[in-house]
Amino acid sequence: GGGGGGGGGCEWVELATSGPAVKRAHHSGGVVSDATLLIFSGQDETLITRRTLSSLDLRTAAWSSVPLPTDTPPHPSPRIDGAAAAVRGVGLVVFGGVGEDFGFVPPADAWLLRGGEDVRPPRRLALPSKAQAAGGAGGAPDGPFPVGPPARACLGLCADGLTLHCFGGFDGEADLNDLGSLNL
Repeated sequence: GGGGGGGGGCEWVELATSGPAVKRAHHSGGVVSDATLLIFSGQDETLITRRTLSSLDLRTAAWSSVPLPTDTPPHPSPRIDGAAAAVRGVGLVVFGGVGEDFGFVPPADAWLLRGGEDVRPPRRLALPSKAQAAGGAGGAPDGPFPVGPPARACLGLCADGLTLHCFGGFDGEADLNDLGSLNL
């Protein structure tokens, strides 16, 4: 708790956790319910990019590993420097980043991870617009993106209710200042 801005009332407290150790850098995550923090992918202590989903029960401070689908594609690609937005009561949306091959993760590889064993749907989070599907233009300013914002890493992603906002990032050549929104 804390009293917001000003001189006092706010302080960081380290929480002792139990369960399988989760050491990660360049990961993404968020609180998806009153008591669940999800952490997706990132690099472990050996600098290897891992395709993992970990869950921390905030009531007990216990970590657990959540199985990700591995049987048949599509499934979430491992990544670093992607972004995540927690959609309260729905799940964690992951987008963007750099894959194991250090190439940019394609925009169609965006996922809603719900925790537990419900990490599907095995489909894109955002499909091409009706105009694009019919062969029309897309991606123009104030128009729809083809499948999602162009591939990028180091971006910002946030949720306002069921609307996601993706801002900026780096596309391998330049810093970006575009803003895309997606209504779930």
